[in-house]
Amino acid sequence: MNKIIPVLMLLIAYQSTVFAKGIDYSRFFIDFNIDDGKINPSAFLPYYWNDQLFSGVGIHSSTTQDNGTVNGFDDSRIGSNIQDNRLKLNLLSYEMPAGNFKYTLGGDIEQIDIDKLEFGFLQMPVNLGGDLVAFDNEINIEVLRPTLHGDVTWNPSGGAFSIRTGVNIYPTSQLTVDQQTRFKPIIATTGSSNGSKSQDFSYSVNLEMIYKTNTWVDFLITADYEFLPLKYNLAVLAVENNQFVFSSTSIDTEESTLRYSFRFVLKKLMDNLRPVIGYNFEKLKSKDNSTGASSSKNKNFLVIGVENRF
Repeated sequence: MNKIIPVLMLLIAYQSTVFAKGIDYSRFFIDFNIDDGKINPSAFLPYYWNDQLFSGVGIHSSTTQDNGTVNGFDDSRIGSNIQDNRLKLNLLSYEMPAGNFKYTLGGDIEQIDIDKLEFGFLQMPVNLGGDLVAFDNEINIEVLRPTLHGDVTWNPSGGAFSIRTGVNIYPTSQLTVDQQTRFKPIIATTGSSNGSKSQDFSYSVNLEMIYKTNTWVDFLITADYEFLPLKYNLAVLAVENNQFVFSSTSIDTEESTLRYSFRFVLKKLMDNLRPVIGYNFEKLKSKDNSTGASSSKNKNFLVIGVENRF
């Protein structure tokens, strides 16, 4: 079960009591991204203390699966499953209206939990024994990072078109890693690695635009880009004195994610809740700074949910 689902259920239960009071809360959304039978939620649920101050809770979950061969081994297969769960606490934000503009500045704390499982087999060359080796590699990465965020909302002449653009700055973060890996039958023991390391500067930018038609449907476009460097150590298979052993290696990667979506926002169901349906496009890139190697993966999702972003 996706670990973020119970958190989302509690937040929905709380937010429903807020909307029952008839308060007009902007920035609210709950999305369900659906791909190949898997449902990954994303949401932001605000609480406005007054007309200018708000806090909130944001969640995001994604699943990436892949398969292929092991580099350097023709007779091999490898599969991977990556679960990325995020919980962001918007501690306090301040909104300042100025004519057709609204400026927002605030601070967050975010927890990223990445669970990665790799598994498969490979045929060793004859000079290394020729064994058929089964392997698995379980990695848990947790990142805790403070955030400074700001955005600008523009509604020209109070008309039908509104746009919001913003940036999140992560000046530093702390990463912890816990790994367990096995290569059977060539090594009887389990390899492991764990530790903690400070991370480099990272950032994300976002954009939201809506066109209100005063009919049963409005049109919404969203986009965001994130740059996330990750540095940590892992145990890997090595050969020393004609024996298979585990050794430690440094991982230095840069992960970037581009997402954009096109959505139809339907007539209100109740109070400020509006159903939404659309399509989300996602491009993931990973670069290994040690080797210069890079990889990318595209994903598309059907999106359904409810919202009140503007």
